[in-house]
Amino acid sequence: MATNIVVITDAGTLAPEIKDEIGAYSDIVGSRSDVNAPIVAGIWDLFDRKTPTESCTAEWDEMKYVVKASHKRAQETLAGGNTRPVLHGDPFALYMEGGQGPYLYSVDKREYLDFVSDYSAAFYGHSNPAIAEAISSALSTGFSLGSVTRKECHLGERIKRRFPSMERVRFCNSGTEANTYALVTATEFTGRTKVSAESAEGYP
Repeated sequence: MATNIVVITDAGTLAPEIKDEIGAYSDIVGSRSDVNAPIVAGIWDLFDRKTPTESCTAEWDEMKYVVKASHKRAQETLAGGNTRPVLHGDPFALYMEGGQGPYLYSVDKREYLDFVSDYSAAFYGHSNPAIAEAISSALSTGFSLGSVTRKECHLGERIKRRFPSMERVRFCNSGTEANTYALVTATEFTGRTKVSAESAEGYP
């Protein structure tokens, strides 16, 4: 039987209410004052009377209204409610507010161990101190200078030393742009006009 839950953020000040029906028993017993992630706890059916849901636990349908609100807000601005189709989820996508090391933290105050690494963009984890320091140092001398800089030449040289087969380096803003350059270079160099395309899950 589906559970009908009403979120009450000040349940601690209310007297428990018991509704005894056929095959149903409910008792809201607690809450957390944090309005961004209120927790509703209680007994959802007769089978749970001896082991009621703990106050620190809530099911998807009871807790995810915070994520649902974020999704609704995103849909008003972002096409599909996200920036890329691979982020789509049913009934709505995960919404993160931060990350530290191998962990991500969602808007509904859950912690996730990140095995995805933003599809290779976050191999070094989140909020890495060394990377943050390097970025801060680079920003202190200005960014988007509209010219060749020493830093990009230095990075290109280090990449070539690491991968000797690379004769030249071209920095791009996105994987799509890099793939476009690679295809144009390959077709121009070989004189061929056909490209063999294969797909992986999530990527056409």
